[in-house]
Order: sequence, then C-alpha cells, then structure tokens
Amino acid sequence: MFSKNIDIKNLITCFPVLMIAFMLSSCGGEALENIGEEKVPLRISAQFAEILSSRGYESGPVTSGKYYLSYPNASAQGAYSLATVDFQFQDVTPGIGIVMTQNNEELSWAEVEGNQPNFYLDNVPIQNSSQDPMIVTFDNTYNPFIAGVFDDEGKNDLLWGSKSVNRNTKTINFDLHHYMARLKVVVTVDETYAADDELSLEGATVYITKLQQTPVAYNRLDGSLELREDDYTSLYLVKDGLNWGVIETEVEGNEPDGGDSSETSEITTYITQDFVLPPQVLQEGEGRPRLYIKLQNGKEFSGVIPYAMYVNDNEYPENYPMTLSFLKEHILTISTRISSEPPELVFMPVLLVEWVDKGTFDLDAHQAGIYIAQEFYNLIKFYNSDADSRDYQLQRYGSYSVIDGNPTWNFNLWSSIMLDYDIIAGEMVPGNDKPDFNFIFNGYSVFIDYNDGKEPKAVTPQELYKILKGN
Repeated sequence: MFSKNIDIKNLITCFPVLMIAFMLSSCGGEALENIGEEKVPLRISAQFAEILSSRGYESGPVTSGKYYLSYPNASAQGAYSLATVDFQFQDVTPGIGIVMTQNNEELSWAEVEGNQPNFYLDNVPIQNSSQDPMIVTFDNTYNPFIAGVFDDEGKNDLLWGSKSVNRNTKTINFDLHHYMARLKVVVTVDETYAADDELSLEGATVYITKLQQTPVAYNRLDGSLELREDDYTSLYLVKDGLNWGVIETEVEGNEPDGGDSSETSEITTYITQDFVLPPQVLQEGEGRPRLYIKLQNGKEFSGVIPYAMYVNDNEYPENYPMTLSFLKEHILTISTRISSEPPELVFMPVLLVEWVDKGTFDLDAHQAGIYIAQEFYNLIKFYNSDADSRDYQLQRYGSYSVIDGNPTWNFNLWSSIMLDYDIIAGEMVPGNDKPDFNFIFNGYSVFIDYNDGKEPKAVTPQELYKILKGN
C-alpha cells in the first residue's frame, strides 16, 4: 500500500482534534521557551498556508472544525498505538488549544518521543483502529474524498500540515494545505449558426472519461492518497440535475452606424461547477482521457485532453509549460471553443493556478456527531464517565442545551451505522447528575444486531433511546 520507512523510535500515534485554535497574528507559536517541566501541556494552533487564504478568512486562521493530531508516542514500546483526545479552548488564552488524552490528562512532552519530533495535523477521522493507525483505509460508509462537486462545507477537501519542533517549544503552530486538486471546464460557443442549426449547451451532458476518482487509503505521514488501481471511470460535470455553474453571454465586434448587426457575434461561455479530485497523473496513449459534450438535439463534440498545461503560481514563472496532471493545492482550468465549420471542439491553452479563491463558509470539515460505530461506543463511555472532561468529550458528538428547564444533549448521526445490542442495551441511563439525551439521525439510519441469527433491524431515534435506557 504505502511505503513506511520509519525508524522504530519514531513510531506515530494518531489523536483526533475537536477544534483548532484561532491563530495569533504573529508566528509566536514557534518561539522557543525553556518550559522545564515535561508535564506542562502542549498547545496547538493552526492557520491556512499563505497560498490558500481560503474559506472566508482574509488572514487565513483556522477557527473551528474537527481535526486529528499525530505524533511519536513515548509509550508505544515498539508498536503503533492509537488513542483519541479532545481539543479544548482556554478562557485564559482564547484561541490556544490544549489536547486531552484518553486518560483525561493534558497532553505534554512527557508523552512525546524524540528530541525534535514531527507532528501531523489533518481532517481525516480515524478508521480501522486495529490496523496501522498511520494508514486510513476508506470504505462505503466513510469515503469523503471521492471525486465530486466541490463541497461548500469543505467535507471533500483534504487538509494536511506537518511541523517539526524541539522539546522546548510550547505552542505548535501548523500551516494547513489543500491536498486535493480542483477542476473546472470552460466552453465558449460562437452562436452564429443558421437558425435550424442553433447551438445551445443548456441541458447538455458533459463528462471526462478515464479518470481515477476513488481513493482507497490515506497516509497521515505525508497526506497522500492511494487510488484504486485500474479503476478509470467517467466524471460527469453536467448531467440531469448537475447543472452548469455559470452561463455568460456577451457581444463581440462593433455594430455599424446603419444598424447592420452582421458584423457582431454573440458569444456564450459555459463554465462547469468546480470539482474536487484526488491528485493524479493522466494516462497516455489509448488511455488518455477525452472530454465529451453531448447536446439535447443529438450533436456530439469530443476531444482528447491536452498533454500540456501552463502553470501560473509562486513556484514557477508565469505561463510555465508542464505536462498536464491534477496537482494538489491547484485549480486546473480546461478551456475549449466549439467551432461551426466543421463542427469540432478546439482546446485552448490549459491553465493551472494555485488554489487561492476564498469561500464563503466556515471551516467545518468534520461536524460534531457520530460517523462510525466505534464513536457511538465512545459516546456511551464518556456519557457514563464522572471525569471533569466528560462534557468536553461529548461535544465531539453533539451539543448541550436546556429546553423548558430540562438539560439535554443532542447527538447527531452523520453516517449509517450498525450497533451491537449486547454492547449498548441499558448503557445510557440518565442519573441524577447526568442530563437526558436525544439522537438526531439527519436522514441516516441505525441498525441493531440482536445477535439472534436474524438480519439487523433498523430502529427509530425513539426506539434507540429506549434500548439505551434498558426499556
């Protein structure tokens, strides 16, 4: 799968992060301080790398969302280990987060191995805890990074950052980078056709063949995605309810004084929505992707995706030519023009730019809630806990409110899951010191395996509540 050339002394363990702190205006997180006592808690802050500056933040700081911190575990003792922690805000220092371990202790240098260890931060939830914790394998219940329309809430946007610091660093400050690629297709149409041959792309079907769209695994050490081998399928950009992102019409040319409009032409530009794809190198020869545009009147245009692109970013000179591929942190724009005589699809220069556009949404790559069965079991454990940090732990799964004087936790489900009846029955009985709870399914389902040899049964939120209370 992935190569893992890791010294046994630098074994890594993964920890999820509930929130990412607001970044100080300077990079003071890298200042070295003699903290002396190893049990002084580590602080974490993060910002978007300068080249990103996206998602509505002019200065780039990350202020919310659920993230996962990985670091060399001092107690690993020759094998990978895995634990879960929370990320808390402090009242004393707003925006600086403290990581809590499973033992409800503040993460400190005492738990970290190495004189100058590497820390990793990403937004990929822990999966398959019995396997290598550095490798996340995706399945049908959780795979947000399949190629698709760019999600306004950033759910299909892989974010990754790393930091190497020495042991007298008090605050670890991360720069986060996009590790997916973005694509848009621009089609320009010269509408000077005869009346019986009018060309309109509204209602058309547009797709690109032979692209790898499904990652099967993710490596926390370098942010890379492993793609499914020999799985090349068509990516539909416009089809049925999947509409064009922008349609613009303008007039080219100058209209003579006499009013004769024959010297002008009406140009319509169709721009697809932005799509997010796993980074990849395109096939050559017969496996080269083709762009297809099929109109409602039966006309069809197609052409092989160009072999070269022009790069325009901070690393390369303006319009630097390179072999076309989907690169992480970049937006690839493929421009075409439909010509009428003869009807053909003409490709214009392909441009690659850094992913710098600003969204209008807050960062919420992993909303508070339950995504896998193990998180449901963790919720039960934290709900039953009497530790001071119980409420912080529960915040990763929902929110606390007081309704008509009744304190209540509302837990969200963000994926369909299957639960073992023997594990959950009678395990969440509200006592005098614990608030009541509700489950909000958000269109997903909970299946209960009763271990009776029959098929698992779907339950309603009310039925699940009764099972948890032992009714």
